[in-house]
Amino acid sequence: MLAKFILSLLGRAVPLALALVGVSQFPKAYQRNIAYGLALLIYVVVDYFGTLRPLKNLEDKQKELLDLFFARFVGSAEIEHQKATIRVNVMLVKWCIGWWPPIRREFLQFYQKGMEGHPDCNAHFRIKAGFCGQAFNSRYARAHYVDLRLQSTEDKKQYRLTPALQQQTSIVKAIVCVPLYRKMKTMRGNASYKWVGVLNIDATDDAGADLLREPKIQEQIEGFASFVQAIVA
Repeated sequence: MLAKFILSLLGRAVPLALALVGVSQFPKAYQRNIAYGLALLIYVVVDYFGTLRPLKNLEDKQKELLDLFFARFVGSAEIEHQKATIRVNVMLVKWCIGWWPPIRREFLQFYQKGMEGHPDCNAHFRIKAGFCGQAFNSRYARAHYVDLRLQSTEDKKQYRLTPALQQQTSIVKAIVCVPLYRKMKTMRGNASYKWVGVLNIDATDDAGADLLREPKIQEQIEGFASFVQAIVA
């Protein structure tokens, strides 16, 4: 740990030293430009190995833990001895660039299980859209359930999805969504909550939809959300 700190410190000190030497010692412009270029290159390399790469490794480990955690639940899901097809995804709220508004908050898929090859894999949309948008904006960390089989096309307009997203998510029969939060403290020491995303578990067949409707399953999914928060929030 100490060695990494020293290397990181040197990696940031060397570019600064090169820049200062370039200003004070090199009389010609091209020499100074070479010094500045080397300083920038060293800084980028150090920042990659010191910041970006560790963050990527951490994200990979988080996803591996979630895979181990959800494998049994997804693989063994059944109701009345009938196999249920369910999927898991974790969507986190991030600032994104778009046409209008140019900067906005969207749900981006951080993790998924069982969605490989499905049209809604890696879907992203504004935080006010979709059933998960409704759950997220409730600021209520409990299981929210909807049976989409009981809703007409007109009913589904309330979710404010684009036609493309409506088509992509048409395979979903039911959803349980739990908002995720990070517990924080104010300057006065009071508890506050930053809402960071949602845990979605959905069903693509009738057996899965019936399974997710069960109160015990929804209670179990609320427990899953607490684990997910500890990993990603």
